[in-house]
Amino acid sequence: MTEYLYVYPNPFAAFDRDGHPCGVCPRAPDADAGGPAQFVGARLDRERTVALQDFGENAPHELRSPMQSTKYSYLGIASSDPHLAVKLLAKEPVRLPRTKFYRDRIAEGALLPVDQATANAGRLRRFLPPRERLQQYLAPPAAPAELEPTPGMAPPPTSPDAEGNVLEAPALAEGGTREVVDAPADGSVTSIDTTDPAPEAVATKPSKSKRQETSS
Repeated sequence: MTEYLYVYPNPFAAFDRDGHPCGVCPRAPDADAGGPAQFVGARLDRERTVALQDFGENAPHELRSPMQSTKYSYLGIASSDPHLAVKLLAKEPVRLPRTKFYRDRIAEGALLPVDQATANAGRLRRFLPPRERLQQYLAPPAAPAELEPTPGMAPPPTSPDAEGNVLEAPALAEGGTREVVDAPADGSVTSIDTTDPAPEAVATKPSKSKRQETSS
């Protein structure tokens, strides 16, 4: 039985509202040199942590801690670094004492075991090397590809409105037509309801008085 556990911190166990990794594992104060705000392989990034709440004049009497946007660094690497996973795995793993506290954190996924013995101590059914566990985070997200223009399609027509602003009309399919209406000179807008069909012509009979005039 190994006396120590060899692990990496798992930043990707949680994400903050900005989409940055924020998973941390606190150090066990009863078995390791730790204390408040002490984490395994991670530290509070004070330069990037920003307070979101100001108590003003009541600050000396306020018992609560102000709300803040907390950021971390992992083995010296900022959580916002797009190559965080690659740089993290290039560091030396963290050595921890074999305690139930840390073995439970391995089982929960807050710590990544480096070897089979550490994985067994964490009661993992299957050991995956950290590189495989973080495979989806090893490559930075690719930029969205720009759509290629459709060959043979002309740009949509434009026309100025009463104030001189250019209005873009949607592109038409091949062979399509568009009804053009001249804008009034006073700048007013006329709307046309194309969904209301035109009334059908109805044949009417001449009135009785009209027939009498014709016969006379």
